[in-house]
Amino acid sequence: MGSQQDYLALLWEPWTPPALEDLLPQLSLEEQLRLQNHLREHHRARKWLNKDSPFSSQRSEGGSAAKTHSKGTRQAVHDYLKLYFPAYR
Repeated sequence: MGSQQDYLALLWEPWTPPALEDLLPQLSLEEQLRLQNHLREHHRARKWLNKDSPFSSQRSEGGSAAKTHSKGTRQAVHDYLKLYFPAYR
């Protein structure tokens, strides 16, 4: 007899969703066009946001987005303290 964990392992199988390309033929032509337009707009917006991000140039220099963001935040706090608290300079 197997243990309960063995039994549960047999019942649980990881599920991976089908690829979008596999699902497209099942949609109507109208739905396919709507989805393609939505994806095109999504990619266009992401490209525009990444291009205009103040951290995009720093991120390409090798830093992670979180690290770059914390550097920017630290600098902003430092500038604020210098501006409003003369003793901090």
